[in-house]
Parts: sequence; structure tokens; C-alpha cells
Amino acid sequence: MLYTALTRQKKKIVIIYNEDPHRLMDYVSPKNSDIAQRFTDLFYEELLPDKSENKPSIVKVGNKFYEDSLIHRTTRGEFVRSKSELIIADHLFSNGINYDYEPEVTVDGRKFRPDFVAYDPDDDEAFWYWEHVGMPTDPGYMSRWEEKLAYYNAHGIQEGKNLIITSDGDNGSLDSKEIDNLIKRTFDL
Repeated sequence: MLYTALTRQKKKIVIIYNEDPHRLMDYVSPKNSDIAQRFTDLFYEELLPDKSENKPSIVKVGNKFYEDSLIHRTTRGEFVRSKSELIIADHLFSNGINYDYEPEVTVDGRKFRPDFVAYDPDDDEAFWYWEHVGMPTDPGYMSRWEEKLAYYNAHGIQEGKNLIITSDGDNGSLDSKEIDNLIKRTFDL
């Protein structure tokens, strides 16, 4: 009812609230998001046993449940898979760079989901694919990444030209300041 009242009001709305005003801040926390907790079976046919890798894996965070790979919320408000992607998204946002997170793109007939597509603020037609290598010590992950990179390179998507590649350290580390500097250098900020 509160959502409907806030989104349908025409001139003014008065909310009478019986608790301490600071408790209202609880409602802005991502852990209280109803949308993030919705898990439906709309794609049952796609999630049959032979395609089970497509099924979401649910985790409990506090008393709420989320799809396990989308539990980090950016400043802009979307959920991302890792803290490294959170850092990248927040630096893009704070530098005024418009971006899409994991958009579906087609490269010569093959569909991909780069981590980000970041748009050049000075040129409406220019954009960069941004891939973050989050598990550099996992052989299976690295094999898939190398295959994807080879495909990109074969189709004109190359680091320094229209592709940004960042990576976690072997111990999972990431230098936030270096991400910010990379954005500034790439977009001439």
C-alpha cells in the first residue's frame, strides 16, 4: 500500500508513522527489497535437468534470500555478482560514465554478456566492453575466459582499442584507486 501511495499520489502525501523516524531508513536497505527476493519458475522448460547450470542458486543473507551471485548492490542501485564489479560500477558512476551491467551483446552471431559496456561521454557512438577476470586461479574459469578473449580478438574487440580488462589478484585483491585511474585515462577525464 505504501508503494502505491507514493507512486500514485498527485500533489501531496502524508505518512503517519508510529516508530522512531530513523527506523524509516531500514526500508532503503537492499536486504529489505521484495524484488530481490522473488524467485519464480517462469523458465521451467529452460531449467530442465540437462540445463541445470542455468538455475539460480539461492543463498540466505540475514533473514532474506537472494540469488547467490547477485548480492552486492551498487551506488546506482543494481545488484552485481562480486565486490570487484561493485567497485568498478561505483567508479564508473562516480566519474559520470554511463554503463550497462551484463548486457546481452551479439558479436558475429554469438551472444555474450560482458561484465560492462561503458559509454564514452564525449562520443555517443563510442563504447568500451569491460571484462573483469574475477577468478584468475581457477583453471576452468580461466579456460572459458581465454576462449572468450580469443573470440573477441578475432572479431576486432581488443584490449586498448575497445576492450578494458581488469583482474583480481591471485589472493582476490583489487586496487580501487587503480580502477579509478584506469577510468580517468580511458575516458580522458
